[in-house]
Amino acid sequence: MNLTRKIAVLVGVALATCGVIFGVTLTGLAKIQSAAGGAAAPAVHEAYADARGLAIVMLILGLVVIAGIGYLVWRSMVRPLNLMRETIARTADRLDFTSTVSVDSSDEVGETLKAYNRLLERLRQSFEDIQKATDHMLEVTEEVDVSSRKIARISL
Repeated sequence: MNLTRKIAVLVGVALATCGVIFGVTLTGLAKIQSAAGGAAAPAVHEAYADARGLAIVMLILGLVVIAGIGYLVWRSMVRPLNLMRETIARTADRLDFTSTVSVDSSDEVGETLKAYNRLLERLRQSFEDIQKATDHMLEVTEEVDVSSRKIARISL
């Protein structure tokens, strides 16, 4: 199960919990209303309506808060990881080690992205060092070739 689905399941469980709590609250209010009976009926009905309205408002507020938290968790975890996955794929497909992932956080995901960026920088530096060594070897080889030709001409 990927991270997005795990977050969706977590949010779904929280929403189901809110629904259960809401149902239990309304059931309790209905029992109180029926137990109050006839004499104080108008006052009980008014209190019941107020409590039910408050419960509905709290349920809606809870749903909005849970959805908001789910979105924030998704945005702070999944989006940066998707960017890193895309960058790794681009690096692997094109052998382009110049790409980096922008890091906006200092949590575990942000630290992972920073470590990946450091890895890319080290790879770039290693490739530059290899290129310099290769260039140096080419120069030395050319010098040896020139010297060998001079020695061959002199020995003739």
